[in-house]
Amino acid sequence: GAYVRGSLRDLWVAVRFDGVHPPLDYLVTWAAYHLGDGREPVLRLMPSLWMTLAAVLAFLLSGGVERPARSLAAGLFLLGTPLGIYLGQEIRPYALAILLVTLVATLLEPVATLTRRRLAWASVASTLAVLTLYLTAVPLAVLWGSVLWHARSRRALFLETLLASGLPAATLGGWLWLVRASIARHEARFPVDLSLSGLGSLAHGLLAWREECPRLLAGAVLPAVLIGLGLFATSRRRSWRQPALLLATTLGVVALLALARHWIDVRYLALALVPCSALFGEGVRTLLLHTRYA
Repeated sequence: GAYVRGSLRDLWVAVRFDGVHPPLDYLVTWAAYHLGDGREPVLRLMPSLWMTLAAVLAFLLSGGVERPARSLAAGLFLLGTPLGIYLGQEIRPYALAILLVTLVATLLEPVATLTRRRLAWASVASTLAVLTLYLTAVPLAVLWGSVLWHARSRRALFLETLLASGLPAATLGGWLWLVRASIARHEARFPVDLSLSGLGSLAHGLLAWREECPRLLAGAVLPAVLIGLGLFATSRRRSWRQPALLLATTLGVVALLALARHWIDVRYLALALVPCSALFGEGVRTLLLHTRYA
């Protein structure tokens, strides 16, 4: 929040010198803060707005009004999970990153009916995402990779998708080159706990609470069961996008941070809320179908 209270020039210099996050969330928050006459509540309003919009997109991504049980469960999970509530109040780029990744996932689904317009908007949203949070590159690689895989036998669509996915990749590369000196200065070196208990506490923090408190383990059981049921249901349909997204945004992110010897905090898994919400909704739908016909 300190960056956005000064001038735009001071903000730009600070973000470039820091290099920890790309500039988009800072710029949007700066604009909202100054348009709101410098009122402090505006700083808290922005992430809440992003998480609310992300929940709406999660509803649409899971089928909308055509699949009401699954869609409502997905939207409510994203909006009501403890980590989601916390990120919706934190003045950090994670809420906007979740919104943009959910938007890209919505635009690229279903692959069978992709149009040039949807590809173009997905490319723009992906570019905005990588300018918000570096870690968005992980789920975006899965999303665009899945489209390329499905389009491999359709030469025109494959080339259009490759071109569309190139814009965010080039943008991220350009920004990293611009701040390469600032990133090199950080060179964080921390021991990373990759034990089963360490990974388990991260999973617990993702589903039940942002703090990895073992006493609150029970709070993670129900969502974990329903997400597991959703994984089972999607695997039976041979639908691998959401499971791949979940794997990439959890173990993939942890592996990247471990290779960089960067500390690991549960908020770094925040993007996993996107596939978790879809799988949670699928789990609720599967449970309702099973109990109806049991």
